Amino acid sequence: MLAGIVAWLHVVAVVVGIGGSAFVLFVLRPLALRTLEPPVAMRLMGAVQARFRWVIWGAILTFIVTGLWTAVAFRGMTSLDALFTTAFGRTLVVKSLLALLLFAGAFSVTLPVPWLAWFRQRQFYIMRMNLVLAAIIVLLATLLVRRGGVF
Repeated sequence: MLAGIVAWLHVVAVVVGIGGSAFVLFVLRPLALRTLEPPVAMRLMGAVQARFRWVIWGAILTFIVTGLWTAVAFRGMTSLDALFTTAFGRTLVVKSLLALLLFAGAFSVTLPVPWLAWFRQRQFYIMRMNLVLAAIIVLLATLLVRRGGVF
């Protein structure tokens, strides 16, 4: 029962994170830029980003907690040996490294600190990269569940 709830929370966080990001990138932003005056569109997108940052951070926290819980409690990944000597473990390592790269991209565009301004100016390129990473991560997750790993 607990394993099912944790898996469900993990999937919900993935859906919210990827779905929300895709909506902002492919629907909201283009429509705002096409239908609103540029200053209004930029204010809207700034407000969306300020609000959506908390959703993304919550999703990332949920990914991490539920992912670690699943790997350790339900998949037996309790040692480095288990991570590097099995196809499941190696695939999990690759998936986790890609997720860390995705999280770094998300934090680089959502943390409101001055030294990350360069990333925020390129946020829609980073969001696109993150959506590609997310698609690869979901593929690896599917292969973990269906085949037990691929590497």
